[in-house]
Amino acid sequence: MSFLVAFISLVPIFLVGDFIYVKLFAEPSEKISLGVRWSLALAVGTGVLTLILFYTSLVNFRYGYTVTISITLLFSVLYVAFGIRRWAGRKRFGFNLRRTALFILIGLLLIAILWYISQLAGLGVDGYAHWGIKAKASFLDGGWILSREGMRRFSHPVYPLLVPSQQGWIYTFLGQVDEQAVKIVFVMFYLALGALFYHAVRPFYDKILTVFFTLLMMSTPLLALSALAAYADIPLMFFLFGSVFFLIKWLDQGRIRDMVIGAVLAAFLLLVKREGTIYWLVLLIFPFGQYLFSRRKGQRSVPAGHTLVFPIVAILIAGSWFMLLRFTSIEYGSFEAPSLALLVARRGRLVVIAEMLVRELFLNFRAWGILWSLFLAITIWKRRSFTRPAPLLLWISVVLPIILLSGSFVFSVWPSYTLHIETALSRLILHTVPLAWLFIAMQSADLKAWFNELRYGTMPDSASTAE
Repeated sequence: MSFLVAFISLVPIFLVGDFIYVKLFAEPSEKISLGVRWSLALAVGTGVLTLILFYTSLVNFRYGYTVTISITLLFSVLYVAFGIRRWAGRKRFGFNLRRTALFILIGLLLIAILWYISQLAGLGVDGYAHWGIKAKASFLDGGWILSREGMRRFSHPVYPLLVPSQQGWIYTFLGQVDEQAVKIVFVMFYLALGALFYHAVRPFYDKILTVFFTLLMMSTPLLALSALAAYADIPLMFFLFGSVFFLIKWLDQGRIRDMVIGAVLAAFLLLVKREGTIYWLVLLIFPFGQYLFSRRKGQRSVPAGHTLVFPIVAILIAGSWFMLLRFTSIEYGSFEAPSLALLVARRGRLVVIAEMLVRELFLNFRAWGILWSLFLAITIWKRRSFTRPAPLLLWISVVLPIILLSGSFVFSVWPSYTLHIETALSRLILHTVPLAWLFIAMQSADLKAWFNELRYGTMPDSASTAE
């Protein structure tokens, strides 16, 4: 019963997110993939829920969830009512009703199976501390007592509120704390990530090979385990991958709406985990890098307004959260404030960090399999493709965050910084796994004929392999 209530509680989030995506971002004439539509509905709806709860709690925390649920449910009922009225009397729908029903049935079955499997897995540290304890506190308080966050230092008070807001939302519908029931949040984001990855790879391969690459990504050992153990890295991965995916579409097609969607998803990164700030700064390379690249090549220059979308959207979505942190003077004790003097004084750590990073990437097969060895091989093989902006920026979005986040351990205040690395490094690398698989899939498109030879036993002629 708890699973059913938890799932039903997510329906209004989907409806709100779907309305915003369809009405503000999707082109009326565009045929939207159902998987992409629902994935973005989950992401956008979760972000909007977080913002409503945040601002409501600033006014009166005791009514945070009450007001948020009331607004969301009212909006959902109106959206459904207008949708039914619009479709009433139509003899034909704008979509394949049978295929859509089958998609929904399979989706619900996958959600139920993965949620059941997650009950057999342990609860990660995020589940009972960090985000988990924030969610429990918000549920018991009725909203966010933001001024009291500094008292719970062990729960990382500067960690953002998106994930615990959604967990607290489910607790409110359940009427009690159920740490296993809220795992449905991470299962949903895991499946949404798979759906969006499939859509990203589909232009390069047929359906069978696209499913193959999607399963490779989703079965990466540490990624699958994290989805079942309620780690906040899964939502972060989705927002990061979604942002990069739409920014690549913007690079290829130049449509401002793709830039806006990418900027919105990137801004929500700032509300998921602190590492989201690093990823957001790295993603700034996309608009400004493309602007400089187009000018150097003498191509049609990217409009200056496109480069401003990223910071403007981030300020609108996450600016208030960072202002709150600034004015409440909440401190965080795992890292010292970065400075050049401290970096020089601890430069000896860099060699140790580099050695541990190489061992983690290329020798920890239990976590990554052959992913990073394959990524390195593809990088060397397709290095000439870096003259084009999309492959280069995708590669940078994988490599640069790993370098920056690994380097941050120079400023660790743990008594043993190597223990800090052993504890946290794999989870920091995890965020870029879907992007690494996307890079491999995109750069391996030249091998489609070879893949077909393996499947069919003979090398098809060019006419039969062309798409």
